[in-house]
Amino acid sequence: SCGAPYDFFNSSAATFAFNQFITVTGDTTNDFSSFVLQCNPAESVPNRVYQLNLPTNFGSSIGVDIRLTGFDSVLEVRKTCGSPDSVVGCSDDASPPGNFGSSLRLLLNASESYYLIVSGYSSLNTGPFELSVLFSQNCLPQCDGVFCGDNFCGGNCGDCASGESCDETTYRCKSTNCQSNCTLNQCGDGGSGVDCPKV
Repeated sequence: SCGAPYDFFNSSAATFAFNQFITVTGDTTNDFSSFVLQCNPAESVPNRVYQLNLPTNFGSSIGVDIRLTGFDSVLEVRKTCGSPDSVVGCSDDASPPGNFGSSLRLLLNASESYYLIVSGYSSLNTGPFELSVLFSQNCLPQCDGVFCGDNFCGGNCGDCASGESCDETTYRCKSTNCQSNCTLNQCGDGGSGVDCPKV
């Protein structure tokens, strides 16, 4: 709630570094419904609030790439916790992260506080979640619809798993275990009824 928000940085065990995601985990199962979010009018949906205090030494402005996964989620960022008029961004389903997760890329003012509100699409959408934030100095990450590759702020929009590489055309991870003449450069179903044999 606004009366006792979780501190984002204190909730993570990760060491801070620019252009690396810092992740906190939580569970909204037993949380209360305190808000109706701008991009989802559903009521009685449990939500959780994280306070994000941006230090002055972060620069004049901070670009953030915020991602919420775990269930069919809704993510909202406000400057004043209890004021719906202070919303600076709201997301219901986005790619990345996909799978009904939510994400926002925003340019925020350093030395100010913001509130990250974790919620679900309906009262049935609760449970464990991961809230991840990447910070870039004076730069807005360019990751809308991009799952991997350069975020144009000195970091990445996402990393590929072992045995995969980032396709610079689709900005999605693909298997590297394909023959060089493979149609659509994929293994298995090529997506158009074309199979790509493994080496």
